Amino acid sequence: MKKILLIVGVSVFLFASRYSIVAEYSYMKGCVGKNEKMINYCACTLNAIENKYSLKEFILITKDKEKFKNLIKYAVGKCIDKLDIDEITK
Repeated sequence: MKKILLIVGVSVFLFASRYSIVAEYSYMKGCVGKNEKMINYCACTLNAIENKYSLKEFILITKDKEKFKNLIKYAVGKCIDKLDIDEITK
């Protein structure tokens, strides 16, 4: 429960909630998984996606394999500096 509150808190605090809190929570939960060290990276990718796509566009993109792959490349490119491979694999 503590982890969930932290994820929601980071999402709400850092962003101007372009997507609903449910959508943000679902994204963060899926991205972070069981590794809390991914929170900053996932928050960054969520922010990048929210700044570029409406929620409706995002949902439509997730249903198209090629567009979704491009979306992931875009988000990773924006946030790769937040991903510390050595830290998250410990």
